[in-house]
Amino acid sequence: MGTQVELPESLVREIEARAAAEQLTPGQFIQRLVEKHLENKSWHELIEKGLRQSQALGYSEDDVERLIHAHRAEKRQ
Repeated sequence: MGTQVELPESLVREIEARAAAEQLTPGQFIQRLVEKHLENKSWHELIEKGLRQSQALGYSEDDVERLIHAHRAEKRQ
C-alpha cells in the first residue's frame, strides 16, 4: 500500500540524507520513524494511565518500591 505525502523540500533533503546514512530508502526511513513514534505514543499513554491510577489510589512515587517488595514477599509465601 502506498501513500503520498507532501513535505517541504528542505525536509525531503534531510530525510534523504539521513536515510542514506542508515542505508535505507526514504520510504523505509519514514516508516521506521512513524512506527517508533506510535510505539512511543503507546508507552506515553500507558505511563499516563498508570499515573492517573496511582493518584486515584493515593499512591506516591515513594510507595512504589515498598509495594513491589510487599507484593513479591506475599507471592513467595
